[in-house]
Amino acid sequence: WLHMDRPANPMQILGVMMLGRRVELAALRARIAAQFLRHERFRMRPVEGVLGANWEHDPGFDPAAHVREHVLPPRAGSAGLRRLLDRLA
Repeated sequence: WLHMDRPANPMQILGVMMLGRRVELAALRARIAAQFLRHERFRMRPVEGVLGANWEHDPGFDPAAHVREHVLPPRAGSAGLRRLLDRLA
């Protein structure tokens, strides 16, 4: 039996974009939404039913809730980035 999206097994994807210049968050969200949301799967959520796990459309999906900005202190380095990713995951 497949247990999806549980506290011990969250169904999430964590990605990092390191940009060479400042980009407005709204513009970045719009770009990501344009690229990802054309694929139906990215607008769905995993659910378990009596016949097993499957995907269903998420009627409350909000792409803005999935793209967040985090700015590390100037000298955080890769160790600071790893700590942030550990905390987010």
